[in-house]
Amino acid sequence: MQEVYWNKPPSWDVIRATYNFQGATPTALEGAFRALLERYPVLCASFRMVNGALAVDTNPPSRFNLQIASHPMDGGTALSISEEFFEQPIRMSDPWVLRAKLLCRLTAVTLLIKVHHSVCDAASLAIMKREIGNFLATGSLDGKSGKERRKNALDFYGYARWERSWFLGQGGRAVAAYWREWLRDIPSLLTPSTRREVTSVPGHKVIYSCFLPSGIREKLLGVAARFTSTMFFVMLTAFALAICEWSGQRRFAVRSIGNLRTTPELVSVVGVLLCADPLEVCVPRDMGFVGLLRALSSEYLCSLKLRFPMNRANIGINEEEFDAKIGPTINYLNDSQPSPISSPQKANNEDSVWPEEVSVGTPIRWDYALRPILLYATEIDSGLMIRFEINNALISEREGKGLVHGFLAVLKAQCS
Repeated sequence: MQEVYWNKPPSWDVIRATYNFQGATPTALEGAFRALLERYPVLCASFRMVNGALAVDTNPPSRFNLQIASHPMDGGTALSISEEFFEQPIRMSDPWVLRAKLLCRLTAVTLLIKVHHSVCDAASLAIMKREIGNFLATGSLDGKSGKERRKNALDFYGYARWERSWFLGQGGRAVAAYWREWLRDIPSLLTPSTRREVTSVPGHKVIYSCFLPSGIREKLLGVAARFTSTMFFVMLTAFALAICEWSGQRRFAVRSIGNLRTTPELVSVVGVLLCADPLEVCVPRDMGFVGLLRALSSEYLCSLKLRFPMNRANIGINEEEFDAKIGPTINYLNDSQPSPISSPQKANNEDSVWPEEVSVGTPIRWDYALRPILLYATEIDSGLMIRFEINNALISEREGKGLVHGFLAVLKAQCS
């Protein structure tokens, strides 16, 4: 797999995450991060080609350059720094395939982290985030002040071993058969006006963004709590309904990436349940937001049938066909998924104003396959930054704005 990544373009597959640690200091968080590098030397890997074969070296953890912005900053400054940090590419030929930066906030320290997929996946990154939290609380990555490991705790390597064995076993074969059949039957998603196929092709990335303040975020948390769900599923449901209305199609798939499908009963065992999983969506004509939210939450939280291996070629699935059929992608970047039964804070009326406009960025040229629709919902200053990355080679600005406004309209309707 690492040899496959070596031949891909820069930043072809880089895992990105933003984690906020309330009450932490930069010094304490730096100590936790360096303890993590000592535990997992694979994060310190570097790659080079020797006589036609890929060789792997391990850098000393002490030489990792952890960038620290030590002066407290507001949300706008932090967002600007974050976007600049995440836009910088990572090449497998770089001395390090890991980057990290600390931002000091008024009440928290934010960790920006990105790592090449050749050494880490999003599920493992979420497990490492939990271990950093353990270190900040107890001085130990395992969550204990002594040598005793936390019962049922699973570390980075343990998760990787479990995942590999699962994919190679009966469960993985059943999943492969399910999706091979699904790919044969499902029509490709089409744009509303030009009826182009929504697939991954080179083009220009245009960023549509807006900020939802803390009052709106608290109302959305209230929606999740009212239906015993999570914020991720609220976002996923709104995204699915917006795509359904936008495209006119009622059966399609959405790809999800990152530390998403978390449930309290399983988080202590595996941390998260997915990385780049395809999520099948079916919206009957008489189904509204609540019905779809319940359907998605119950099916995907309670079943492993939709787990999907990254190396699809080994199970007989054509990569191009897979990408052609599953274009829309969602990534909910949050550092602490709330319990479904927790009570949200009361929202302030003055902090609950919905944005009137959506910012449209300058097109960025993309010479290799670009996901056609990618939604990021990121926690910033107790609010939510909504960011759509859309390939304008397929989707016009009018179509792009229509999708974004449709998504926001679904969310707004649930908060009224």
